[in-house]
Amino acid sequence: KKQSTFWGSSKRRDSEGAPGLAAGLANLGNTCYMNATVQALAHAPPVAAYFASGEYAYDLNVASKYSPKGALAASFGDLVASLRAARASDKAVAPHRFRRV
Repeated sequence: KKQSTFWGSSKRRDSEGAPGLAAGLANLGNTCYMNATVQALAHAPPVAAYFASGEYAYDLNVASKYSPKGALAASFGDLVASLRAARASDKAVAPHRFRRV
């Protein structure tokens, strides 16, 4: 009997089929829960595709005087891009900027 998993296999795929983000996040002290959440979001196919394409930038509300001007979304988009770039080297990405937001 074939065992099914959420992704179907552990092989890497690109943004359309997400996994693909093989690089991990470095633990910066007490960031293990944040890293787990970020990894889960960055590997969810709709979220990964949305941020990898840069489409999120068009949905940011930068005009509101009460909003953080999309800082968290922009930082997450940069982090997803860093994870995609690092997947070839299999090196961990340190989420310094994301942690500061």
